[in-house]
Amino acid sequence: MILGIGLTLIEAVERGEILYWRFFKLYWRGAELLTLVVYILALGSHFFLTS
Repeated sequence: MILGIGLTLIEAVERGEILYWRFFKLYWRGAELLTLVVYILALGSHFFLTS
């Protein structure tokens, strides 16, 4: 949710308008990247803290 609000504010401030196709493309890429980072951190902490 914070990602969506942040992207909306950035789009509105930088461009002065919110184009839905650009917003959803950025949101999808950001959510995918964030999910990957959280997964890698969780996997790494599991292996390093349990060994």
